[in-house]
Amino acid sequence: MKMLNKKAIFYIPYEDGNDMNLDKKKIKHIEDYVVDELIKLGGGATVLEGVGYWRDAAGVKKKMDTKVILSYLKNYDNILDRIEKIGNYIKNETNSKEVCYELNDVSYFM
Repeated sequence: MKMLNKKAIFYIPYEDGNDMNLDKKKIKHIEDYVVDELIKLGGGATVLEGVGYWRDAAGVKKKMDTKVILSYLKNYDNILDRIEKIGNYIKNETNSKEVCYELNDVSYFM
């Protein structure tokens, strides 16, 4: 029996930090990178289409289409560092003000 006791979820925004739509090829490139990295850590990943909602600093409700990628992972000593590296990649590639990812139901914002 194989046990994967860590769950990671990544959210890829469809817009950059200037509220401009990202090119579909760019989104696909980021998706492929995240999936490849997660497969190395666990063996598989699932990609879903999603919509995110939040309030900005001014209290205005925002909405954005996103890709949601989730995966169950092996327990590595430095798993949080590996997950953070993927989050940084998403943030840098999308030029986002903030990105979110989860590890074992704990949300991290960067």
